[in-house]
Parts: sequence; C-alpha cells; structure tokens
Amino acid sequence: MKALRPQLPIEVPSAEHALAHFQTNVLRPILKFQHEVLMQYFEAHLKRTHTDLAKIPLSSRITYITQMLNRNQPLKYMLFGMIWGMLTEEEALFYEQNHQELNKRLTQFLAKRLCDGWCESYPEGCLLA
Repeated sequence: MKALRPQLPIEVPSAEHALAHFQTNVLRPILKFQHEVLMQYFEAHLKRTHTDLAKIPLSSRITYITQMLNRNQPLKYMLFGMIWGMLTEEEALFYEQNHQELNKRLTQFLAKRLCDGWCESYPEGCLLA
C-alpha cells in the first residue's frame, strides 16, 4: 500500500511530534493519491444537493466546506473512508489511538483540498472575491 503513495518533498524535523510526522508522511501522500476520487465524490455530492460553491465568497469557501463536512456525517465519513482504506494496519492503529486530533486535522486537509480542487475544475467560480 505504501508503495502506491506519492513521495512528497516535505522535510520533517527529526524532533517532530508523532502526529505531525503521521500527517506529513501518511495523510498528505494519501490525500494526494486519492485526490481524483475525493473530488469526483465531492462534486457528485454538490450536484445531488444543488450546492453552487461559486455563490460562496472565495474567502469563506474553506470554512463553508469544513462546516459542510462537520454537519453532513455521511459525506464526511465516506471521504474519511477513502483515506482510511489506504492505511496499513499499523497506521490504522495509530490513527485510532489519536483519532480525535487526527479527525480534526483530516477535516481541515480535506476542506482545503476540496476547495482547491474545485477551483482547479471550475476556475471561473474562483474569480469571485
């Protein structure tokens, strides 16, 4: 599973906290690897719910997506599952032991990635300030 993940050129200080190390070396590469699948599901969700992100000011869009993830548990857990499915057994155990903090971080990462990915797909919708 690890061999499938892209190698990201991020330097990790040797004295770094275990959670930061996990997010840098595990979560970020998985998010990059799963980007297209995450975006496909998110865009389908937006269509099903008739949500037009272009109407949300760019400055508020990440907050809006974060709130959407926090309020819509099925959406959040489907996206989380796409990430969880890429964890090794050892990584899943670490995640479970630190799930409260890692869930917060993963929600933030997902909101940013979904917002940025949406802007890549619909640049005309990101021209609004």
